[in-house]
Amino acid sequence: MTPPRSFLAANYHRIALVSLFCALVCVGCGESSPPSAAPPTPAPYAGDGPPTPHMASPPPEPTLYKASEDHTAKGMKAAAIGEGAVSTPAKVYLRIPDQLVFGQVRQALGFYRAANGDYPKTQEEFDREIITANNLRLPELPSGSRYVYRAEDGELLIEETPTP
Repeated sequence: MTPPRSFLAANYHRIALVSLFCALVCVGCGESSPPSAAPPTPAPYAGDGPPTPHMASPPPEPTLYKASEDHTAKGMKAAAIGEGAVSTPAKVYLRIPDQLVFGQVRQALGFYRAANGDYPKTQEEFDREIITANNLRLPELPSGSRYVYRAEDGELLIEETPTP
């Protein structure tokens, strides 16, 4: 009498075929892009007068954000990491240096206001008296963004220009 074989050993070929079939079905289920068609050619003009020119739309307005680590290059990378036991500490590790720099900027602005009675009046004065004088290096921003100083309330902002 032969010893009984395990289920996996007895059905190895069937399991392998079913697994291969499932893998092929899953790979083949992705969305396929439609074949690229040539753009339609415009019909010749058949009007009474000259054609009206197409007016270009105005560029989109830039968006202003309070300077924070959420809008820096590292902060955006950290936001894309996700959640979990390993990724959460990694997100914090990426964001802390930017948080510290923005905290130093706020502190320097407070000291400047205490010493001079008001915030710096211009972007150039802010750069000279706050950033350069305190040897600060502002965090890198993603492309299309830049730092803007608002003198009315002594606020450092990030201006993000949307791409058309």
